[in-house]
Amino acid sequence: MNNQSSQKPKATILGKLIVFYPAIIILLTLIEFFNMIYEQSIFHFLMIIFILYFLPLLTFRIHNIFFPLIEENTIFPSGKYPAWWGSLYIQRIYLSIPVLENILRMIPGVYSFWLRLWGSKVGKNIFYATQMEISDRSLLEIGDFVIFGNQSGYYSHVLSPSKDGRMFLMIKKIKIGNNVFIGAWSIIGPGVSIPDKTKVPLNSNLYRQTDLSS
Repeated sequence: MNNQSSQKPKATILGKLIVFYPAIIILLTLIEFFNMIYEQSIFHFLMIIFILYFLPLLTFRIHNIFFPLIEENTIFPSGKYPAWWGSLYIQRIYLSIPVLENILRMIPGVYSFWLRLWGSKVGKNIFYATQMEISDRSLLEIGDFVIFGNQSGYYSHVLSPSKDGRMFLMIKKIKIGNNVFIGAWSIIGPGVSIPDKTKVPLNSNLYRQTDLSS
């Protein structure tokens, strides 16, 4: 037992460092905020916008070149740097401070464009509730004429315990067809594919094995 435990893979150095990324974003934002107050310059306001929106996006795109986020089933930790782990912490600022994306969803077309920048495929005429949560912005495929209910959540990864004490990690795209309505407070998990013309009831919990044919 002790011998097995000692052989469990440890977190990589990069994996340990990436967890500080959200704090760095907050720190840079605060520095620019105080500079803006002190110097009363619009430049620092524009820098705040860049740091909060474009810096994480650029970091993710560069990160994805060296550590591509792909659909997979794996064990976490595995002894090597997990692309999913870095991707999660790069995007964590939007999970911790949801108002940043709530603002984008209030402007028609902007949030769809935002998701496309991260790598998702998004159709046209999408209605986003102001308050909703997406954990993996690059792992979505959304058709046309889709309505997202209030406080609904979309999670393209899931962790579950494995027999050796580590975690089993599944990463799969969420696919949403055309003319789909997703009720408020619903949770959509990894690998879920919602067919065209589907109405997902309020407070639904959908996972890969869920039958949506009826």
